[in-house]
Amino acid sequence: MTGSDADADDITHQTFLTVARIAGTYDGRASVRAWVLGVAARYLADQRRASARLRRFLGRLLAEQEPARDLRAAAEARLELGAVARA
Repeated sequence: MTGSDADADDITHQTFLTVARIAGTYDGRASVRAWVLGVAARYLADQRRASARLRRFLGRLLAEQEPARDLRAAAEARLELGAVARA
């Protein structure tokens, strides 16, 4: 489900830390197993949303950098043409 053993270990670790922290909120309506799996599913969904937000942010950041590179390359080309014209 996660694609790597390390990610699965991280999710397991975080799930049990969360379960230990919120154990007092367990009300017994569902089995403990279902409750723990729900905690893990919420954590995984949160991680995927965070990852998607990071990818969107990095995509926008890179898109903003592309015009700057083009302008820089154009300025360098103009300087080179000026140097050739003076020579």
